[in-house]
Amino acid sequence: MKSALALTDKLESLTVDKPVLNRTEMSRPGAGEFHAIHWVKPVLLCEVTFTEWTVDGHIRHPSFQGLREDKKAAEVKMEKAKPVKSVSAAAPSAKAASKGLVLGGITITHPERVISDTGHVTRASLPNTMPPSRPTCSRAS
Repeated sequence: MKSALALTDKLESLTVDKPVLNRTEMSRPGAGEFHAIHWVKPVLLCEVTFTEWTVDGHIRHPSFQGLREDKKAAEVKMEKAKPVKSVSAAAPSAKAASKGLVLGGITITHPERVISDTGHVTRASLPNTMPPSRPTCSRAS
């Protein structure tokens, strides 16, 4: 698809009068929302990126990436995240340490870079200018 206008034209040609799904199949939208939907024949396949699957099997924060004319709907499967090996954050690699300053197990790259001209604060001096962290809640006596 070259543009949003081309996509609009394609969707207009697929318009249908009756809903393709019922309200129960759609996580029960409100009546006003349900009747305001512009229904089209479900013949196009699109790709979306999203942040995660919800508990009830919906996608969170979907973002349209484009139409997929190279695939058929039957070929699409629900993707599952693959587990990753956990990496110890306590000891930075020698390569990372050689690229910057390591303070409290955190590598600060470009420690000489000035981030504020007021007081000539560099990236390396920033941890020294911040107050020590405190617990967010305290025990009742």
